[in-house]
Amino acid sequence: MTGRRMMDGSRERLVEAFQALTDEAVRAGWAEGDVAIALTELAGEYLIELSGRAITEGALHPRLAEVVPLRKH
Repeated sequence: MTGRRMMDGSRERLVEAFQALTDEAVRAGWAEGDVAIALTELAGEYLIELSGRAITEGALHPRLAEVVPLRKH
């Protein structure tokens, strides 16, 4: 990965999937603000899950390590 860009185009695919998800939620009747809040909460929960795995497995993806540094004992 170079910065926040993925060389193989997987970031672009993720953006497309994200846009499709938000569009579907709006079509289902969600307000755009509510979609944004729900997705932010889900992203936060995902980071917490990854952090928990890092603690139990002792490994952390290098990009996540920049956001959620592990404390050494």
